[in-house]
Amino acid sequence: MALNVLLSYLPPSRWSLLRSSSKITGLAVGLAALLAGVPVSAGEVSATGGALGLGTAVNGMAGGSCASGLCQVGGGTAAGSNLFHRFSAFDTRGGITGVNFATGGASNVFVGVTSPLGSFIDKLVSFSSPGNLFWLSPGGIAISGAGGFANIQQLNLSTATGWRLGNGVFDAAGTTAGQAALLSGAPLQGAAGALTDPASLAAIGLQNNGDLSLSGGLLTVDQSLLLDAQGATCCCRPPGSRHPVSRSTATPCCRTRP
Repeated sequence: MALNVLLSYLPPSRWSLLRSSSKITGLAVGLAALLAGVPVSAGEVSATGGALGLGTAVNGMAGGSCASGLCQVGGGTAAGSNLFHRFSAFDTRGGITGVNFATGGASNVFVGVTSPLGSFIDKLVSFSSPGNLFWLSPGGIAISGAGGFANIQQLNLSTATGWRLGNGVFDAAGTTAGQAALLSGAPLQGAAGALTDPASLAAIGLQNNGDLSLSGGLLTVDQSLLLDAQGATCCCRPPGSRHPVSRSTATPCCRTRP
């Protein structure tokens, strides 16, 4: 039986949701757009190629892209039970109907998005088999409309530039395929796993981390949910309200950093 949780009604101390058995469903509400003044355009999911590519394939092509229909993501760089992907753009608005990741049985899937505009998710993102998702998008994350996630056990959405694994760090912008192949350690759990390197921000043309915005999306995970806005803003809007409520400290719907 699913557990339905309206995030805006959680006590202020609860910045993440944990449950070991039944499902967690969070109705995430918030700001209508991540960047004011940026028009909604035809979206595109584009894997990073070249020296900084991690072998991510879109619709069967390494370094490929998808602008319509169901986008199939495969490849990546594996290290033990971890799988790493990098995208130069991840924007599902427009003609894209969804994005499916072939996990290859990996327990932990890391996604780095290097677009300075961040990630825009208004369609379902799903896994081929149950696993944990670590989404790193320093430019920001905006989830709206039909945006959500399927077949995810632990969902971690962060505007950090990196995540700690064992004795190493996966950097969303800079870790090479050779370096990622050595990151077989277990990921550090919770917000302590996320970190921001100013040099990594600068590498993608940013001075500060972007915002984390959720507007009317339904987030469903099996075990835990972490929303982490690194020093930026997480904005929440109650259902049906036209007036978003912005918070820049720990909130019911997310964790932000001073």
